[in-house]
Amino acid sequence: ILQQVFFIVGEFLLVLFAVLLPSWRGQFLAGAVLSGISLGLWCLVPESGRWLHVQGKAEEAMQVLTTLARRNGSSPPAEPLAQVQQPTAGSGGQGQKKLSLTSALKDFHIARRFFILAFAWLVMCMVYYGISFALGGMGGSLYVSFSVACLAELPSYLLSAWAIERLGR
Repeated sequence: ILQQVFFIVGEFLLVLFAVLLPSWRGQFLAGAVLSGISLGLWCLVPESGRWLHVQGKAEEAMQVLTTLARRNGSSPPAEPLAQVQQPTAGSGGQGQKKLSLTSALKDFHIARRFFILAFAWLVMCMVYYGISFALGGMGGSLYVSFSVACLAELPSYLLSAWAIERLGR
């Protein structure tokens, strides 16, 4: 939940760029520079320990987990990671059930949750889209209106993070 706060920071940076760089070319260039910097930092992000483990690279996964634990000030896992059963080349995956969205949606409970969440995301995206169009008609500065709309999100993120920590998911 708290990662959403970074979106608010990004939205405020967007307002700052719009004020400092009024032409669309300047705004595009600023966005391209920031995207390039983000892409350049990609090599500094470690690979997911879970992904490495599932791919059969248990030693690398343990190294990643140990490094992250050291950075976080906690102790690394004491036991080796459990072995993941990989299908052999000769078996062709026989006996293994291929997971896909359609196979997951055959279960009623998973399908119900999936469609409820899909509908909720659809409605939220439509509301955000509508709000962004309505900001121009509110009167006053578009920059101030957008900033106020961005700032209005902050209490909900903080309250959600507190509630999940306190009450659980």
